[in-house]
Amino acid sequence: MQIRRLSRREFIKLLGASGIALSAGAFGFLQFSTRNEKRSVVGGVAAAQSTGSWILGQNTSTIAIHASYLHTGHILYIAGSGFHDLHYSGPFEAKLLDPATGFETNLPLPKDLFCHGSTHLSNGNLLIAGGTLHYDGGTDPANCNGLWHGLKDAYEYNVTSGQLVPVQSMAAGRWYPTLLTLADGRVAIYEGFDEYGADNELVEIYDDNAKTWSIKYDPNTSTEYCIGEGVPGSCPGAGTVCFGGTAGKGVSPGLGTYPRMHLLPNGLVVTAGIPPAIYSHNPTTGVFTYLINMAARRHYGTSVLLPLQNISSEKGKVLLVGGSPTSSQAAVTRVEILDFDASSNNIPVLRTVQSLQYARKYLLPVVLPDGKVVVFGGTSSGGSNYVYQPEMFDPVTETWTVLPSASVPRTYHGVAILLYDGTVWTASGTPSAGSWELRTEIFRPWYYTETRPTISAAPVVGGYNGTITIPTPNAADITSVSLVRLMSTTHHYDANQRFLWLQILNKTSNTVVVSAPLNGNIAPPGYYMIHVLNSAGVPSTARMIRIPGSGGDTTPPVQVTGLTVTPVGTGQLDLDWNANPDPDIDHYDVHRSTVSGFTPGPSNRIAQPTSNSYSDTGLSSSTTYYYKVAAVDTSNNIGPASSEVAGTTGGTGGEIFYNVAYPGNAVGGIYTGSATRYGEEARFSSSALVGKSLKIWKVYLRRGVGSPSGDVTAVVRRASDDAVVATFNETLDAASLPTAFAPFDFTLTSAYVIQTGDRILVQYSGPARVDMSVSTANPFDGTNTRRARYTGTAYAFGNSDDIVGSMSSE
Repeated sequence: MQIRRLSRREFIKLLGASGIALSAGAFGFLQFSTRNEKRSVVGGVAAAQSTGSWILGQNTSTIAIHASYLHTGHILYIAGSGFHDLHYSGPFEAKLLDPATGFETNLPLPKDLFCHGSTHLSNGNLLIAGGTLHYDGGTDPANCNGLWHGLKDAYEYNVTSGQLVPVQSMAAGRWYPTLLTLADGRVAIYEGFDEYGADNELVEIYDDNAKTWSIKYDPNTSTEYCIGEGVPGSCPGAGTVCFGGTAGKGVSPGLGTYPRMHLLPNGLVVTAGIPPAIYSHNPTTGVFTYLINMAARRHYGTSVLLPLQNISSEKGKVLLVGGSPTSSQAAVTRVEILDFDASSNNIPVLRTVQSLQYARKYLLPVVLPDGKVVVFGGTSSGGSNYVYQPEMFDPVTETWTVLPSASVPRTYHGVAILLYDGTVWTASGTPSAGSWELRTEIFRPWYYTETRPTISAAPVVGGYNGTITIPTPNAADITSVSLVRLMSTTHHYDANQRFLWLQILNKTSNTVVVSAPLNGNIAPPGYYMIHVLNSAGVPSTARMIRIPGSGGDTTPPVQVTGLTVTPVGTGQLDLDWNANPDPDIDHYDVHRSTVSGFTPGPSNRIAQPTSNSYSDTGLSSSTTYYYKVAAVDTSNNIGPASSEVAGTTGGTGGEIFYNVAYPGNAVGGIYTGSATRYGEEARFSSSALVGKSLKIWKVYLRRGVGSPSGDVTAVVRRASDDAVVATFNETLDAASLPTAFAPFDFTLTSAYVIQTGDRILVQYSGPARVDMSVSTANPFDGTNTRRARYTGTAYAFGNSDDIVGSMSSE
């Protein structure tokens, strides 16, 4: 396997072609592993040449137990306590990741949202329900019986504000629940362990307009559910609050935790694993109906709704893959299809199709833009017998193809997400409690290196049973169009993952007109990625659209007002402006020139932030720059640019000999017991720092997770004996640091000449942690200057990573 750094051009092609904003200085943190595997037919499984390749990505800063792709192009991943005994009482972590820049933002969590359920709402926000109230076993002294206990809290993550907003709580707790978006945009929640550890047998429906929950009973039964009924141990209050139990008010049958469920084109919900019994549920009437049994239990197997054809006669097919008969047994290769299309009623035909080449559980299913289903990772048994080779299922031929091997294993708690450009982001894995896999890896399917068609502007989207007009310069060669719902995945399954083929109605020289989804059963309301595919089956990168549309938004946002430009030091100007009042703002275009009266356009667009501020770094000193900002909505309408505003950077007054541009693409944590000091070391005599006269050190800091308190200072320490040879003047209060990275200057009263081995360090030894912005891209001077972190008894050196900021002689 060859490893090399991606060039800037390759990185832009990888992630920028999707339309996601790219920031200067954000490139180079990925590595590329080339594979061109030629395989013969093995065990009846086809193997293609050049079927894809893998890219090693930036590590996550915590474990991604849950991952959701947002219509902004960001990934929200949530750890909560992260399946770690030492974290059951906190800190609870969640991150918003920009995959284009690698930059992460902390999302504070009020509760432990480990093992919750989630789904996208019709407005693009994310509904999050349930989580962990108490860990199992003897870890949590407040646990009355040693079982996992679930939260009854629910939240909406507001994509625009970046806030987690509490909504009405559910009737009972849920740990390991499944959430399913219905045809009218409401959400049904099933199963999970309640606040005492008993099976929650209520079906509740969330109204995304009223932000409330209601119970949906089965009118054909009178079964009862009592919160905490039947749990062992001494749990005060268990079994005293009950639901159902009267004629016409029954609860659900036992479906198991995280039941594999899908919304079918007829509006019914089908349960398809993990237990063998398969039911349908009518969310309108509340009726459950037993259908059929799988051949055996599929413990941590998965299921996928196969591509839909967007026709009124279809009923749907569900692919059942992998798992093991029991938690302790080896995984199976058995694959079945739950075929409703082959039935004359709503009782499906259960068909066995070609088996996997590699038995696996804990697998990660993703439907690609060409309709193929890929299962990534998993283990053949237990938590560490890894399967590195993905396998791809063709729903037309019902055969499997073995794909090139990953280099990072994915086991329990792994996740995989389809991105804009058709690549797949894979992350996470916890082979055991407290053992975290933080490496990420991106799979590039076969079509990534092909000449790909393009969608040249935002499609005009009509309502259900209407049309979608797609601008493309490749219209003559477009033979199919696909629609893929955004993923929100956890525990080896995504209940709402769905794929549609949209019928082509007509073409012009530069447009393709297709049928919009017929109804909400086929495509529940919300955001989807749309692709055009050419005659070779090569898909374009995606455009984000909202289903159903209103015929197309052609009204641009209003003009941006209130633009201000503020100098920050010698090489940075900070921009702020009034937030645009339009409700569908996607991002802002920031334009810059060194000439007054310039015309804004793609050639002078420097950034596309999603908030109403931007820090322009790496600028020349004593230089005047001119700026204009325009708002862009989700339909890609661009508003008029703001009035031009100028700003002038400060003079240097001396030499700047070290400069790493903000933003970085990684985070360095400074916290007691692991890293009480963090900074740069002039590792070798060839370091660019050696011999320089240091007076000012600018770094980017923020308050980390938890509640840090205490002094943050900076010093220079000598390599030979760790003695302090220079102390900077400033003392910062950790509790007063901002939650987002901001620049801070540390100054020396008298300049200090840096010697070989000197370490320029920020020091903090209080509770929780303080974060530094770190860059793993475009190394300052290779390995000569290296990031240094004190770890109790010795220094740990980063390879060629750099602390974001600058050093100057005055």
